[in-house]
Amino acid sequence: MNLPLPILVRAALKNRLTSLVAEDGLWHEQLKAIAITLLPAVSGTVVVNSRVGHRPAPEVDREGLDLAEHGEEGYIE
Repeated sequence: MNLPLPILVRAALKNRLTSLVAEDGLWHEQLKAIAITLLPAVSGTVVVNSRVGHRPAPEVDREGLDLAEHGEEGYIE
């Protein structure tokens, strides 16, 4: 009994996915995708951090970031 192949299986047979999985080449493609994702993320983070900075001004830090940022006191004693 020959059942028709599902759409996803036919698509996988057409686009080399089955050969990648069968020949252990899928990990190489995944590493390329990770590198393509990490490269712009890391470089963008470096550029933004170099222009913006991490620390508030010392007087703002002493006053409290809650008060300086949105006008509320975080911990009232």
